[in-house]
Amino acid sequence: MTLKAHALPGAAADIARLMGGDTTVFNPDLPFAFIGNASILGVIPWLAAIAILVILVSWFVLRRTVLGVRIYAVGGNPAAARLSGIKVWAILLFVYCTSGFLAGRAIWWDAFEAWPDRARMRAELRRQRKSPRRRSAVSG
Repeated sequence: MTLKAHALPGAAADIARLMGGDTTVFNPDLPFAFIGNASILGVIPWLAAIAILVILVSWFVLRRTVLGVRIYAVGGNPAAARLSGIKVWAILLFVYCTSGFLAGRAIWWDAFEAWPDRARMRAELRRQRKSPRRRSAVSG
């Protein structure tokens, strides 16, 4: 039996979950922990509010600005956009950088949602190591 490369991230997550006693430890002392752990007025999570804001700004830029028209032109037909005087490379650079930035922010904010308190986690692991081991129900 071989271990596939795509199974490794899932296995690592399962091992971390088992080591942590199937609990998530939050660190409320982080100044940015509210982004992943709090909500606005107790109803809308901060991550959802940020996503809605990004969607609204993107809609406005694409529908109501010259930049948006150029993005649509380059996306529809780069050769025609080039012939009409649009700097296709500049538009593509802007679009790729913006999407990369937003993807990076999404990963960064997702990490805040379950950012572990490492000191508390280490103390719990030390306590578990010092406690007597549980015996298996089947011995042999």
